[in-house]
Amino acid sequence: MDRKKGDLVKKRVTTIVLTVSIIGVVVWSLIPRPLPVDVGTVEIGDYEQRVVEDGRTRVKEKYVVSSPVDGVLPRVHWDPGDFVKKGDKLVTIKWDYDRVVHAPASGSILRILTKDEGFIYKGKPILEIGDPKSLEIVVDVLTSNAILLSLGNQVEITNWGGDQPLEGKIVRIEPSAFTKVSALGVDEQRVNVVIEITSPREQWLNLGDHFQVECRILVKRLENVLTVPTGALFQKGGKWAVFVFTQGKANLREIEISDQGPLKSVIGSGLNEGERVILYPGDRIDDGVAVKPTPGSAS
Repeated sequence: MDRKKGDLVKKRVTTIVLTVSIIGVVVWSLIPRPLPVDVGTVEIGDYEQRVVEDGRTRVKEKYVVSSPVDGVLPRVHWDPGDFVKKGDKLVTIKWDYDRVVHAPASGSILRILTKDEGFIYKGKPILEIGDPKSLEIVVDVLTSNAILLSLGNQVEITNWGGDQPLEGKIVRIEPSAFTKVSALGVDEQRVNVVIEITSPREQWLNLGDHFQVECRILVKRLENVLTVPTGALFQKGGKWAVFVFTQGKANLREIEISDQGPLKSVIGSGLNEGERVILYPGDRIDDGVAVKPTPGSAS
């Protein structure tokens, strides 16, 4: 009898323990877990606003040598890169009489436009001459960005093939824009901006005509200003806001910004140096939600 009673007690205890364990697991699973987030730091530093576009080099003074008459053009014996002096004989057009074509200026032959022997019409281009040492860069920028630019703006020239960026400055902004279709098929209004390379020629000896480069045009530079990562910003009720990371929670805060860039923005009010903000907050992040920084985030 005592043995049966003991077994019954053990069974009840086991049942109670299992029930409590199950309840504990369920309760534990229902407790909200902190959401992992990337955080950045509000800090004092320099701020730059730049217009970044691809550009291409071109020879400043370029001469297109064309046939002055109808006639027969012998095979052109020149090659790109050959140097000619002003007045040198380039080709002879044969018809009723030989017509010699001379170099209009000293420089290198940039391109041969008509190479093989054959009949040629008056005005047809034969070759191009220019000085490859005298280069400038042409960048087409959106008209909305061109409004921000001025003559003399500094330019950092990158992705041109050299180890170090080159320096340049804006020397001309063309007065008339044109329509260009973007990669997405959208019509864009753009305007050509001409940039002079100010770095010593020795630094870009291998740069030639029609080479592609990337131009980072400086529009504005501010020193010792309070900045916040732009990825933390979002609009709420028509105002700028961020989620500040405080004691393991996301705290919504409205702020004002005075300048906005792709990476950093300048704070007008609402944040202090050293505060941490949540980067790229998703729909699950809300005011008061428990969060934790991911490994590698700003500490």
